[in-house]
Amino acid sequence: MVDTQLTAQRTGVSPAGQRGRILLWLLWILFAGMLATPLYVNSKFFFPFITSKALAFRLLVEAAVVLYILLALRVPDVRPRLTLVHWAVLGYWGVQVLASLLGVNLYRSFWGNAERSEGLLALSHLVAYFFILSFTLRSWRDWRRLMLVSLGVSVLTGIYGLAQLTGQETLFGFIRILGSGRIASTIGNASFFAGYLLLHVLLAAVVFAREANWGWKVAVAGAGLFDLLILFATETRGAVLGLVVGLAVVGAWLVISVPSRKVRLSLSAAALVFVLAAVFVFVNREADWVEANGTLRRLATISAADITTQSRLAAWRASWAAWRERFFLGWGYENYNVAFNKHFPGVIYRDEGSQVWFDRAHNIVFDVGVTSGLVGLAAYASIFAAAFTVLRRWGRQTPRGRILGIVLVGGLTAYVFQNLFVFDTLGTYLLFFALLALVASGGHESAAQENTPAKVYSVGTTGVATAVVAVGMVVAAYFFNLRPALANRAVAEAGVIARSGDLTEAVSAIERSLDLGTYMRFEARQKFAELVQSAQRSPDLPRDTKLTLFQRAEDELKRSVAEEPQDVFHLVYLLTLYNSSDEVDPAALDRLAQVFEGAVQLSPGRAALYYELGQAKMSQRKFDEGIAAFRRAVELAPNVMEAHWNFGAALTVAGRDAEGQVEFQKAAELGLNLNSLRHLKRIVRVYNARRDFANLAKTYEAIVVLEPSAQTYASLAATYMELGEKDKAIAAVNHAVELDGSFGPEAEAFLESLQKIKNTPGQRQGLR
Repeated sequence: MVDTQLTAQRTGVSPAGQRGRILLWLLWILFAGMLATPLYVNSKFFFPFITSKALAFRLLVEAAVVLYILLALRVPDVRPRLTLVHWAVLGYWGVQVLASLLGVNLYRSFWGNAERSEGLLALSHLVAYFFILSFTLRSWRDWRRLMLVSLGVSVLTGIYGLAQLTGQETLFGFIRILGSGRIASTIGNASFFAGYLLLHVLLAAVVFAREANWGWKVAVAGAGLFDLLILFATETRGAVLGLVVGLAVVGAWLVISVPSRKVRLSLSAAALVFVLAAVFVFVNREADWVEANGTLRRLATISAADITTQSRLAAWRASWAAWRERFFLGWGYENYNVAFNKHFPGVIYRDEGSQVWFDRAHNIVFDVGVTSGLVGLAAYASIFAAAFTVLRRWGRQTPRGRILGIVLVGGLTAYVFQNLFVFDTLGTYLLFFALLALVASGGHESAAQENTPAKVYSVGTTGVATAVVAVGMVVAAYFFNLRPALANRAVAEAGVIARSGDLTEAVSAIERSLDLGTYMRFEARQKFAELVQSAQRSPDLPRDTKLTLFQRAEDELKRSVAEEPQDVFHLVYLLTLYNSSDEVDPAALDRLAQVFEGAVQLSPGRAALYYELGQAKMSQRKFDEGIAAFRRAVELAPNVMEAHWNFGAALTVAGRDAEGQVEFQKAAELGLNLNSLRHLKRIVRVYNARRDFANLAKTYEAIVVLEPSAQTYASLAATYMELGEKDKAIAAVNHAVELDGSFGPEAEAFLESLQKIKNTPGQRQGLR
């Protein structure tokens, strides 16, 4: 009990008691720091919105564990006293550990990855955070103080979000605004931000319902209303609908339980007004005032035909197929990606911009069910069952406890409902576990003897315990945080350096990351492969250097495949690397075919795998095999524009123009503009591949009308030269110089070489 144990000890305070008070204050500061981590974004990290928060939170929790152990040795009142909620949380953690031990990739289950920064490591820190909070904070004044900190942080994130919404470059003149599109604040994603705000609206309602001081009531009501308005501005349907469901639960409970007929009628009337308002918006969904508001527009257009809805439903069907395969204990924590890839639903792949690499089901039932099975889902449900049981007891004790219990039940219902469409991140986990700790601690009531000094004493082994615990946590901080942080920053640094054009230094940064041997090595290897693929396109890099880089990247990706043989993502990177490096190592395409066989076994429904195989076969001029691969891709994704375009391109390269045009037309029916720059620039590659200069010239002639750049005219001139049409070549190169004078020296050299050939229009038009 922070307040009890921090009560002034008037006179004769023992040294042990003084140390206990200091430890309590330090713990409280760490708690406040944890709740402030949503504000922390460090752009020097890879996935800065996630990684920086996760590392900071883990370090703070590890420090809190040390302080709590030392405190518990001195203060009996803060020692563990397990309740039903504690056992439920502990049981859920235990099931996740068991599921991971029996799952497909224990390493991934423990560490997670950079993009999410979760895994059992993060879950264990969250459980420790929950336990320490619930054991240390026992009075309402303790909890109110901490809740006010979190509400203050949420308001700051809302102000940051407003700056994004209004297009500001900085906040307060010195804080740089990151992100664009739907407002996401420092959380980095609009949906995650909405979930974070939803729980803060609940937090404000909790303080308002429990607090007797009207000054605090007004303050938290203002914060809650502000968070609610920002939540609405995020245009996140799941969170808004969750809020509606939570309010409905609170209203229904009050209607049933409140004896006052006037109150019941008022609540019923409010519900009716809300329903009528919702119907009015839906009926007017095509009205200008609905279209002008992003949130109303998104809510009013929810339907089974909605692309997002269809993708979610397809992912859920795939999740159910995967869940049935390992029904009781699942695939292991953080291994949803393996299950999803095996049962990949081709329908969600619509075009190049489609999200096809799911590591979450975007549904809490399937997320938990797939990764930890029916047992895990039961353990997760038991947390809420335990919390609701405790909240019912609150209702029997005092009227205030009953109101607070109703608010928390409604709020947790809203939280679960919105998680049917999204998933948790650190921001929502912080609030969820804090609210569970509040329920477990019974901290909604003041301590019975608020002014009674806490029992404080010294333990003889405290010095030894201090040393052992401190050393243990320093070691943990080094391996769990410092090394991954250094590896992460090296990957981020490599990306920045690569964009500046210094390939050598970028590779050096990747190597530093790999040398640290952390879970970041998988991302580091992928970034290394991307660097190498980019390097293969550089005309200035010597062939030997390209070959050396390719071989190193291949070796690194093979290590990833060996370490995580169930993850098709590593194989996809290897396929792409092979296709980009066939000029420096023609045998790479033969190895690609072997890798493809392994990849298609792990994810048989992915059309994109057949694109890689088809491209390799076409490069080897094995046209029949290449066309067969692209035809299979069309069979897997018949409604995908990209599948038909690739098939059409393969047919055209093989000289089967009429069939190719049929596929291009099918792509056009699915949305491709055959006269667009995107299509014309891509078809250039097709005609280049077959050395069809006549059609290449026609294509460039269409391109220069849409994009009259110096480079395009120069390419057109080179094509005319191949055709032997000197006059047209001269005219085109002169256009290039007119548009960009820097082309002058190149133009002179081009014109000199042009004089050496005869003007023979119509020559060299066929396939080579």
